Amino acid sequence: MNRARAAAAGCLAGAVGLLLTGCGGGAASYGGPTSWPAQAPSGVFTTGAVDSGSSARAAVSAPSTWTVERGTHGDPNVDSASWPDAAGVFTDKQLATLFPEAATVATPTCSKLTLPGGTRTAKNSACTWSVSLPESGGTVSTVMLSFHGFGADGPMTAAWIADERTQITGRITGDVFFTSGTFGAKGSYFLSNMHSSVLVSNGDNAAWIDLDFSGFYQAFGNNADKTLTGLRTQVFPVLVEDLVGRLPRASTGVPVTVTAS
Repeated sequence: MNRARAAAAGCLAGAVGLLLTGCGGGAASYGGPTSWPAQAPSGVFTTGAVDSGSSARAAVSAPSTWTVERGTHGDPNVDSASWPDAAGVFTDKQLATLFPEAATVATPTCSKLTLPGGTRTAKNSACTWSVSLPESGGTVSTVMLSFHGFGADGPMTAAWIADERTQITGRITGDVFFTSGTFGAKGSYFLSNMHSSVLVSNGDNAAWIDLDFSGFYQAFGNNADKTLTGLRTQVFPVLVEDLVGRLPRASTGVPVTVTAS
């Protein structure tokens, strides 16, 4: 549990962001799907089971797309000036719909990521939304979104997969790793400590986004196992599909080959 929680907390504390090396990207023209086709399950990788309850937690409206640009020719990193503002990714209304039992959704608490070299991102890169549920006894649940980085599809995919392999090496019961294309994302996983990560890509540029949850036991019957399952199968798929819609696939990109190892 600590390995992912510590990394997530580091974002809010101003941890150093990802710096990509090498070049990569997609083809100039593309006529395929706007998301990544789901691959068959293999080894530790599984396709995402979506609980029927997710239909009641659908996003309020189709998301607006992000326009991200790399600054210097040959530099795989996306200029932070073109990163979206994390505060605008999820709305209060959307989160209230994700948790129909929600009484209130507070204004998010946000921070900026420190990039290599010591500069901060131009906009908020991590935000935490507090959600108060009825009969919670004053306990507040939270959803935290963190941008780990934006960059050229190839290098960003390689960096995200390297992190995923580290998580797989240390996996415990309840950690779930999804095949490429699950929920339309290029990659995703959901750990038993309610830390999750998503790789979305338009084939040219990709984004590494972490999502962390705490609480929400009242929303799923005051049971830890049911809460983990409910968040993974009802809430997480909706949020991932929202993020995929922010950066729809428009180029071929670098394919992900799922392996059992």
